[in-house]
Formats: sequence, C-alpha cells, structure tokens
Amino acid sequence: MRARRFIGLTAPLGVAAVFVTSQTIAFAYPSPPATAKVTSGCANVTQGNNCTYAFEFVDSGGNGVDGLSVTFALDPVSGCSLSPASGTTSGGGFVSTALSCASNASGSGSVVATSGTVSASAAVNVNAANAGGGGTLPFTSTNPPGPNGWLIAGLTLAGAIMLAGASYLTLNRRRRTPA
Repeated sequence: MRARRFIGLTAPLGVAAVFVTSQTIAFAYPSPPATAKVTSGCANVTQGNNCTYAFEFVDSGGNGVDGLSVTFALDPVSGCSLSPASGTTSGGGFVSTALSCASNASGSGSVVATSGTVSASAAVNVNAANAGGGGTLPFTSTNPPGPNGWLIAGLTLAGAIMLAGASYLTLNRRRRTPA
C-alpha cells in the first residue's frame, strides 16, 4: 500500500523532471539554420592581398543562430587560402573567414560557408596586381605587338637629322677641296 501511495505521489514529480530535462537538453543545442547569407566580402581581390568574408545564419523566424559549427571552402581559386577553415556562429548568427591570395594567385571561384545542409557562397575573382606589384597580364591580342608610335617618330626624326648632317658634310667637303 505504501508503495502505491509513494508512486502516486512521485509520478507527477517524475513527469515534471523528465519534461525539464528534455527542455534543458533541447535548449543546449542551437536550432538548425533555415538560411544563410553573405553579409560582407569582396567580389575582386588583387594578387598578394586578402579580404574578410562574413556570413549570417538565421532560423525560420529570421533570428540569428549562435553556436553553429560552420566550415569554409574555397572553390577553385589557385594560390589562395582561407583562414580559419571552420568557425562557430556568435553575435546573432555571424561567422567570418579571411581569404589570402599569393602574388601569383589567379582564377575565379567562390567562398562557401556550410552548416549542416545550409550554405551560402560569395563569388570572388583574383585580379592581376598593378605594375610594380609583380603581376602582369599575358599578351592576348590577335594583333602582334609592335613598337610604340612615338618610338617610330623619334627614330624617323633622328634618321632625317643624320641624313641632313651627312649631306651638309659632303657638300662642304666638295667646296673646300681644290680641283
């Protein structure tokens, strides 16, 4: 009899304890994100430079989800890398990574942030560095490269001056030479 009475009194407490425990466990894990978006980054990066990309992961209510594990990938840009390669969302669902490109980096691709089945990507194009920065674009014209127009004009003027000087000397020599 006492056992039944004890069970009758403690059963509601057990149900309440199970409910509180299940809610505590549910709140310990972040809710899954519904969408992700790029909040900042660079569409173009110059060789030898870097850029920081920030992503935001939000739930179905549009609220930032903190505590998500996010991995970053770079698809495919040769000579560039991401650091860190993974991160955890904080401050309202935000996470960031930095793209660093070597002086010989080239190509275009995308920086991708993924958490579970949700991902966001930012397109990136690596541009050649300015002259003096180490990178130049290859010659791609169908017309062969030729000399500069000013160079041709200068050489023509120099040739005309030399021809005039030679003519003057020849004429003066003939006048001075007795026959």
